[in-house]
Amino acid sequence: MKTTRVRSGWQAAARAIALVLGCSVFAPSCAEESGPIPKFGSATHFLTRCESEDNCEAGFSCLCGACTRTCEGAGACQTLDAGAQCVAVAARPLDPGCPDSAVTAFCDFGCTENSECAVLGDGYRCDRGYCRALSDSCQTGTIAGSEVVLLGDTFMAVTREIPQALQALARESGALAPNESYRDYSMVVQNNLAAEPEGLSAQYTTAQQEGVVKAVIMAGGGADVLLGSCPEPVAPDCPLLQNVLAGAEALWSRMANDGVEHVVFFFYPDYVGDARVKNTIDVLRPLLQERCAAAQLPCHWLDLRPTFAGKYDEYVRPDGANPTTAGAQASAEAIWGLMQQRCIAQ
Repeated sequence: MKTTRVRSGWQAAARAIALVLGCSVFAPSCAEESGPIPKFGSATHFLTRCESEDNCEAGFSCLCGACTRTCEGAGACQTLDAGAQCVAVAARPLDPGCPDSAVTAFCDFGCTENSECAVLGDGYRCDRGYCRALSDSCQTGTIAGSEVVLLGDTFMAVTREIPQALQALARESGALAPNESYRDYSMVVQNNLAAEPEGLSAQYTTAQQEGVVKAVIMAGGGADVLLGSCPEPVAPDCPLLQNVLAGAEALWSRMANDGVEHVVFFFYPDYVGDARVKNTIDVLRPLLQERCAAAQLPCHWLDLRPTFAGKYDEYVRPDGANPTTAGAQASAEAIWGLMQQRCIAQ
């Protein structure tokens, strides 16, 4: 049975207005959602995280990583829950589940803390301002916080704000206990992805020596490009790029043999400044994405360009390569969103 409770702020007001006005104001939208009011929460998979339509019940679509419905007005969502609202995609935090979504708005449920999501059912938590539940197929608690390892270059290591923000998000969701931490091996030096000289490979070796590794969150290739060069115009067969690809393949093969269950490989936003560096990274990007997709273990690719789009002045430091505090927070949110969508270390 659904329980009712008092809400605060705008949510209480929105719920009250919805109950009073109902469909009288939003008749066209309500007509689209006519029919019996569905059950709440996981019974319908409303706002359960998803990867495809197969993860959602009939009548729901997998939109931006959540089982929900498109909408054109506030009343269109009232059959799901009186507190549900029609939220424009552009107003939401960027999510790797919809980098190029054609959907303009969908039903969602705003929140500021986990307790506000309890009305939807058990297992719902507040994720970046909106309630979400893991899919029924997601097994939680299978990876400890200490079994999650971060590898990378200056994009992570210069301030370490990405690892810090990522752990804060994991703690807020309950996936990481207050006394748990991820293991961060990213470095500002010795951080190339190519096999020689050892960089990320050496970081991984140290991680393995110090404990079990089940999930790896990593970025790489940028240091190689900054320290090397390719003839113009840059071509995929450039030795520098081929060495990076060979290093990535060898590293992911090692991880697969060692029993690593997931790799989250996030790749940089556009390089700001040196056109040579940007052109080289632009050629490397799809090549690494292909190698990630073909890896011997689940390798989850995340391109940060949609996250940084339109906000480079705010998100990128004057060096043109590394994130500001705001950029690090946005990067961590994109990484965490992908981890939740793919049920990694939950």
